[in-house]
Amino acid sequence: MWEENELKTSWELPNAKLLALLATYIVLLCLTVCFANNITSMMGMTLPGGIYVFPVSFIICDIVSEVYGFPIARLFIWFGMISELIFAFLSQALIAIPHPDTFIHAQAYHTVFSPTVRYVFSGMVGFFSGEFLNVYILSKWKIRVKGRYFVIRSVMTTAIGQAVLSIVVDYLAFAGKMPTSELISMMYAGWKVKMIYSLFFVLPAWYIVSYIKKTDKIDVYDVNTNFNPFRFKLS
Repeated sequence: MWEENELKTSWELPNAKLLALLATYIVLLCLTVCFANNITSMMGMTLPGGIYVFPVSFIICDIVSEVYGFPIARLFIWFGMISELIFAFLSQALIAIPHPDTFIHAQAYHTVFSPTVRYVFSGMVGFFSGEFLNVYILSKWKIRVKGRYFVIRSVMTTAIGQAVLSIVVDYLAFAGKMPTSELISMMYAGWKVKMIYSLFFVLPAWYIVSYIKKTDKIDVYDVNTNFNPFRFKLS
């Protein structure tokens, strides 16, 4: 009996900080999908509504990659994409349920949620071309500089990853819905907003990274990591 209890207490409990980051990450991605069709105008820039929350997901991936390594960040990206797929297809099923004539807001739900499947698939392509590129460069760069300069690395890799993601996602999601000149302008404006977010949140992110490394005594270097995005093992 003592050995059995000893074995149970020796198991590592789920990391609460990591779970909190994952929950926040998924919430942000689902909000992005919800408001992607809400085209806004901010300081003369045309922007999809999701732009105001999505950049924080990149910051979270930077934190996870820096502390726990590329394989955990890779799982975050996959969990995020799967969650978006579930959200998109369930939303289609729910708006397809018949409604009584007295409910006058059914069309509003269709307007908001009908495009979600297209947005999610365009977002998945963007993740592969932008999000994975971001954490890959961040991880490789960390090895070269021996873990220093997180603030600089985070901003620079975000600039690269978000540029690629903005082009891919905006083109796949909005091509044909607006003039090409306006689409290009929206891509550039979205990238600028994402970089403002990156600059604003990078110091809090650095504090979180330092706090987790210190309290959990973990700091992973991806020296022998397999960077295949389709690999699901934690190595």
